[in-house]
Amino acid sequence: MSNITNNQPSQMETNMDHYTLIENLFAQFIESGGAPKVTEFKKHIDLLIKDRIKPLCSSQGKAGSVGGGWRSEQKSLFSGRGEKWCKVSVDSLRETISGFENDGVDIKDYNDWITKAGFAWIRYAGPRVVKGNNVAGFEVRTSGSTIDHPKQLHYINDSLVNEVEKLGGTPHSMKLEWVHNESVNDEKPSEEVIVVEEPVNDEKPSEVIEVKEEVEEKLQAPTSSDPEEWEAYLAAEGLGCDEEDFDQLNEDMF
Repeated sequence: MSNITNNQPSQMETNMDHYTLIENLFAQFIESGGAPKVTEFKKHIDLLIKDRIKPLCSSQGKAGSVGGGWRSEQKSLFSGRGEKWCKVSVDSLRETISGFENDGVDIKDYNDWITKAGFAWIRYAGPRVVKGNNVAGFEVRTSGSTIDHPKQLHYINDSLVNEVEKLGGTPHSMKLEWVHNESVNDEKPSEEVIVVEEPVNDEKPSEVIEVKEEVEEKLQAPTSSDPEEWEAYLAAEGLGCDEEDFDQLNEDMF
């Protein structure tokens, strides 16, 4: 014979205890002035649940979350301002964005941005369970980082989220979506150079013709009575005379 005694109550005994408890509770309700009606008793039970049981459930929930769990630990990795944006390789995201494209999503701009940047950016959305696996869900915002894409998710196994690199900012603040939006072959339009042509003057500079004025010196009349000086003076003035006139002049003058 076994000396082991089973002290665990049977299922029937447990049910009987519950029945007894509910009956005793109903009896207390009647004794305190409650109406012997099911609806009134249910209101009484609901009030007890709200006042006494609900606080216990809330505290139990908070106590359970203090210890963590994989969800809480994962969320803590991406808590804080600017910590949700992450940087991953383009190759690791190819399959995901190809799936979006197959579903009719326009990924051209996003694909151009990440190709030119050399890396891709995703935003942490929260813990998920996919096909029985604990993963982290990340939004792939193909239409722009400022627009929510709750249904476009890329998954990374929870065991690998510690290795995810933070972007260090937002794609908008880092100008990743508009600096790289220009095509590589796009050239800036050439600046139009306006050449102002100066009128050509084919005329040679006017020659300055210096007119030399000849200043004729007026001869002064001789102050002496020398006949030769007077003859020369009169000849220069166009008043020359022959010898007869000169002799006459001399006689008149002297």
